[in-house]
Amino acid sequence: MIVFTAVSTAASAAVNAVYFKTKRDKLFFPIISAVIFSVIISILIFNKLDMLNCVKTFSVLSLLHICSVNDIIRHRSDDIFPIIIIAVGLIKPQNIVYMIFSIAIILIIFLILIITSKKTIGGGDIKMICALTFFFGIETTVVSVIIACISGIVYALISKFAAKLPDFSKRFAFLPFVEAGYIIALLSQLY
Repeated sequence: MIVFTAVSTAASAAVNAVYFKTKRDKLFFPIISAVIFSVIISILIFNKLDMLNCVKTFSVLSLLHICSVNDIIRHRSDDIFPIIIIAVGLIKPQNIVYMIFSIAIILIIFLILIITSKKTIGGGDIKMICALTFFFGIETTVVSVIIACISGIVYALISKFAAKLPDFSKRFAFLPFVEAGYIIALLSQLY
């Protein structure tokens, strides 16, 4: 477990450093958050999954973390990350029909949301949640999105009244809350 944690920590920090350095951002927050994230997640999932699923899950959560940091810094999500998550999901899939069914249901729900409301979730968030649904399944996604919405609402309300927090009346980085939702949902399934 120590070797897996060390390797995953180094890999996550290196990927964050390379990704955010090419984008010319400050590196302190992305690298520190990647190191903390990878150590915690490695310890929590290592003994609960077989090695292949452990590596796949850690990879997907690390990509989600990079997108969350990117959403905080730039309020955008790159299209390559959902594609990579779907590719990771295709490595020895357990039930491809269920994976396709899950992503179809989520796409229909988001399509209805887009058609019926003027201001809705961003396109990058939709792509990421669809890719995560393909990997983790519909049940985990529903729980994760509920947790993300509740935590996002609580944070937005707190930010409205706290002077030091950003006001989210114009833009809202939703992927960090999606990340928290998936981690909570996955840990509740594993433990």
